[in-house]
Amino acid sequence: GLIAGETAKSDPEAVRRLSERFLWMLRDESGNNPGSAPEILGEILRNTPDELSDIAPVIMSFHDEEMLRCGVFRAAVRISEKRPDLVNSSAPLIKQYLKDDNALVRVYAVMLAGNLGLKEYISDIRALLNDNNFVRFYKDGDFQQFTVGKIAGQNVKILT
Repeated sequence: GLIAGETAKSDPEAVRRLSERFLWMLRDESGNNPGSAPEILGEILRNTPDELSDIAPVIMSFHDEEMLRCGVFRAAVRISEKRPDLVNSSAPLIKQYLKDDNALVRVYAVMLAGNLGLKEYISDIRALLNDNNFVRFYKDGDFQQFTVGKIAGQNVKILT
């Protein structure tokens, strides 16, 4: 993502072509299995939001692919930290994924709701306060472990 941001300053088309390759690899007809492509695209978009703003909804369109869902929501969270407007259209999806079987998907849905300021989901997020499933993800330069409930509590505070 950082390299894409720097490259976009002098050659934005190169970054667009790279992003389009990742998008192509996500499609069934490509024959690829790029499980980390949503996260990579999220980091690229986070660092080149003006040049690639049209790609955010395309990344989100892969939310229904179980294998990609975590990556799609991580990408949305990362993008929303800088440009929440680019993923606002994903707001209606959040409610269903706050109840996902995967604890990490639930955490990313909570974080996305917080980043987007979606107060209408406070009761759904509060329902996760006692969720003691542990998740591990990269934050502040290191892998960290939290419970779903802890992340939910942090985001309830953000939204109130």
